[in-house]
Amino acid sequence: MNIIICELVRDVDPPLTDYWSLPVNKKLTLGAIDVTDKWYLWPGREGGEAIVSDIVLVGISDKAVYGATESGRYFIYPLNAGQKLNNLSEDEFESKIIKIEGVVPALQHPAHYYYDKRNLGDLITLLLMLIYPLWQFYMLCKGFRDRLMQPVLSCTL
Repeated sequence: MNIIICELVRDVDPPLTDYWSLPVNKKLTLGAIDVTDKWYLWPGREGGEAIVSDIVLVGISDKAVYGATESGRYFIYPLNAGQKLNNLSEDEFESKIIKIEGVVPALQHPAHYYYDKRNLGDLITLLLMLIYPLWQFYMLCKGFRDRLMQPVLSCTL
């Protein structure tokens, strides 16, 4: 049940393998393999050649995907232009991201985005998994109540 909800409702990968993916838009995906310490920006959900590797901090907006890599360098990938700015220093990053976003945004670990996207979906999955047992419990209680409410027939001899 959770696999179906993950794929069709939540648009995240099911928690069955060593691969985590988070679609950014129709063309880009953040993904991690084996561990969630280093993420990659890929040109599609199935992977491919990484656009940016070893991402440790990320920000996502409707204008760009940006962040920091394990080496301490920064990147910006504008969503409308599709031309990445890579290997930026912190000062270069701040000046260029202000032009795009208007402010220097806070960066988060990519796993935060992954799990934040899953929160509502996990609640939906839990509720869907509880519908049948709750219905059965309701029917059991209703049957028990109906049985108690039946008039007792008295026998007279």
